[in-house]
Amino acid sequence: MKHEIRHEIKRIEDKLDNPCFGLAEIKREIRAIENKLDVPRHGLGDIKEEIRDIEDKLDSPCFGLAEIKREIKAIEDKLDDRHFGLEEIKREIHDIEDKLDHQLAGSSVLTTGPVIRSAGVGNLYVKILNNTAVTQSVRITLFNIQHCPKQPADSRTVTLFSKCSDLETFDIGSGMLDLEEFEVQLQFLSGATHGILAFVAGAEGGSVNLVAANVFRHSELVPQVSN
Repeated sequence: MKHEIRHEIKRIEDKLDNPCFGLAEIKREIRAIENKLDVPRHGLGDIKEEIRDIEDKLDSPCFGLAEIKREIKAIEDKLDDRHFGLEEIKREIHDIEDKLDHQLAGSSVLTTGPVIRSAGVGNLYVKILNNTAVTQSVRITLFNIQHCPKQPADSRTVTLFSKCSDLETFDIGSGMLDLEEFEVQLQFLSGATHGILAFVAGAEGGSVNLVAANVFRHSELVPQVSN
């Protein structure tokens, strides 16, 4: 079992060194580790949950891949050392989580990053859900990134009561917002990001037929770091 897990972690390290691979590939490798850890007789269920938490946070570009690689290598070393047990491995995983949490906490803005509008996409939907216990305000800014510097094309501020959601629609395929390349930023005006969830999706024409290449689930939105 440990040998198989170590082999999977080595594959992650190889991808971290390869500029042609991104976080999506790394997350698939972590899922492969989860599958091996999900064996009740080995008592590794807790580690599986910890790795899933890391997977959820790996979308942030703010945390250096080289440092993630070093932390994962430390786990690999302990998996290959008969003198270390599950508690030591879990501590290493917690260290990774703490560093990722520290990076994520520094931003109140999430972004899709640069997007190329897929053929046929006309509407852009931004759905925001406030799962917190208080009213929240979120500013949605749509940028035209075909210019240098990028230019705001539309901006809206929405107020969401506790446990309520809002849907904003942007016509990006015609008229003044005929955007071929764009970015969506969500600024949480209260400063809090935990408990406020967002979904950004491009759809064909005026329909709700979503186009996968222009869909961003909450876990795929990344923090915008101010320099």
